[in-house]
Amino acid sequence: FNSLSLDVSTVTQDTADFGVHLMNSMLAAREEKKAAAWLRIPMDYCHYIAIAAHCGFELHHTEDRCVYMCQWLMSDVENKIPPYGTHQVGVGGLV
Repeated sequence: FNSLSLDVSTVTQDTADFGVHLMNSMLAAREEKKAAAWLRIPMDYCHYIAIAAHCGFELHHTEDRCVYMCQWLMSDVENKIPPYGTHQVGVGGLV
């Protein structure tokens, strides 16, 4: 899947710097013809969620004290990011 993944814990905690970094990363990803961008936001960085949403990211799922956000970058192609699974189905057998 041709996408960009960013872990915000590797970015400075200054919110102004994060917004600039995120916008520059999205411009570069579009120039590189990336299909999607993903953000992994640990709980300690939850103040970044509003900035990411303002930049066009949507909540995808949460896992292990982290929020995952995504953005489809190809405006001329239908969004192909699958929704996150909310159920688990199991099958068992006994002989």
